[in-house]
Amino acid sequence: MNQILHLIYNPHSGQGKAQELPELAKKIAHSRGWQVETYKLDKNNNLQSLTDLALQNIKKNGGRLAAAGGDGTLRAVIQKISSSPIEFAIIPSGTFNIFARTHEIPLMPEEALTLAMTGKPEKVRLGSMNEQIFLINGNIGLYAKAIRERKPWVQKFGRNRLVALVATLWAFFKDFRPLKLKLKTHDMQIDVKTTLVFIGNSPLQLESLKLDYGSPKNLACVIVKDLNFRDRLRIIWKGLLGGLHLENKLEVFSLPELEIDAKKIKHKVVLDGESLEMHPPFRVKSLTGALNLIKQSSSHI
Repeated sequence: MNQILHLIYNPHSGQGKAQELPELAKKIAHSRGWQVETYKLDKNNNLQSLTDLALQNIKKNGGRLAAAGGDGTLRAVIQKISSSPIEFAIIPSGTFNIFARTHEIPLMPEEALTLAMTGKPEKVRLGSMNEQIFLINGNIGLYAKAIRERKPWVQKFGRNRLVALVATLWAFFKDFRPLKLKLKTHDMQIDVKTTLVFIGNSPLQLESLKLDYGSPKNLACVIVKDLNFRDRLRIIWKGLLGGLHLENKLEVFSLPELEIDAKKIKHKVVLDGESLEMHPPFRVKSLTGALNLIKQSSSHI
């Protein structure tokens, strides 16, 4: 493989610090005998077109693909390369960086760029919902609504963890009509009345909530029963204290595939913080080994 790092970056991510990445990447590359090609995200170049251009250049000249951004940016890029032989490196510059932390990618730019050039590819698992991949989680229902409704907060107060948390909690207490869904797997079919369905692909995130995610090859599915105000308050409190595994309003199980059907023609779902409109049934799959991620240590997720 030619030693070329194809770096897609948003100069405004990481509170503007990402604009320094090209120079830093070239400095590290020079010391290690690599080359760097940069692809700047701006008003004239959207993420899809930049990813397509980078992939064309990789096909022609070889090299690795890297992206600097948060989980939403990474999801959009990885959507293009899922289940392909392309080697992919993460340069974390988002608000939460859950996917990077799940796979022990350094959060400091210099360390992440060095790993992008020196690390080895390892196949890691992704999730998908109706052919749209997700890295961290997919959501239907109240949590998806809360994620969508926090956008005005972010636009007004800025993108940071505290704003995201407060805005999500605020939306969580608004009125929400429970969903009537039909869940199907290869060996069961159940009807549920639920406030939300959460599909998790990040052991780090699930462990922080003290939720068992089962087999390394499976996704975790969390079903939350219909909640009144007191229930929501209790669940938030238990979530903050790491006691969700004791909550009887939650059902948690692991699975390689799940089909979720609903009577409503269209739903807003949220994948890694990004809102998408989808038509049911929602076909959820665990995509074991779907991404060749550049890592520094062995893992099986």
